[in-house]
Amino acid sequence: MKNRLSAAAVLIVAAAMLFAAARAGADEAAGDALMQKKEYKKAAAEYKKVIESKGEKEALVVKLAEAYEAAKWHGMSVQVWERYIELFPNGKVIDRAKKRAAAARRWMGVNFYNLGEDMDKVIHQLKLAVELDPSLLEAYYWLGRVYVEEGMLDEAVSILEKLASMDPKDKKAAWLLKEAKGMKDVGGNAYVAYREGFNLYEKGMLNEALTKYSKAAELNPDFAAAHVWIARILLETEQYSLSEKSWKRVLELEPDNKRAEWFMKLAAGKAKETGR
Repeated sequence: MKNRLSAAAVLIVAAAMLFAAARAGADEAAGDALMQKKEYKKAAAEYKKVIESKGEKEALVVKLAEAYEAAKWHGMSVQVWERYIELFPNGKVIDRAKKRAAAARRWMGVNFYNLGEDMDKVIHQLKLAVELDPSLLEAYYWLGRVYVEEGMLDEAVSILEKLASMDPKDKKAAWLLKEAKGMKDVGGNAYVAYREGFNLYEKGMLNEALTKYSKAAELNPDFAAAHVWIARILLETEQYSLSEKSWKRVLELEPDNKRAEWFMKLAAGKAKETGR
């Protein structure tokens, strides 16, 4: 009698286990079906249930991450991708997991930037993106851009030089690197005024350009290039005595500048000739 009861109990337990397994499998299949229907949030919920019942199996973790990603829940997707990296460092899709986690971190960094969040939070996300995927060029660009805006010019030049070596054809990155180096060499505000002066000069707005170049020279009295442009505009606008004085300042800063020496003599001759 006891043996019969014991056998019946075993059968009941086995049936219950089979039912539970079938239910778990159905949940995963339901998640797959929801993904096909593009009901990504519901699919994520199903996959999460399966993981809670069956454990963090590699394939299930991938499916959950992909569902969150498809739903554009980047904060959730990055957590799951990074969990995958932690659990399966030699997993079948480890390279893709790192790239997708990096893309999510980059997205979060840029989103924080656009929302006006603290720049430390922005930088943290972008640095994580670069660490996860050293080939993610856009993360390097954004990190360099934020460093420039924060006045962290050494860091900006370093990260942008690395980007330039990885993608020499990226004109946007090359321009930003030039800006960062210029700011580092002569000071951020002086360089910005200098750049604005050049843009105005290109438009033929000489008086406005002269104001900007003068501002740059005021902010950094040793900014030789700013003095060159001041002297040049004064010469072009026939203010010869002032031009001569500015060329002399250039030569004080760059004694071997033969071009400045030639123009100084030209300005001096014109000043003597015209009385201006």
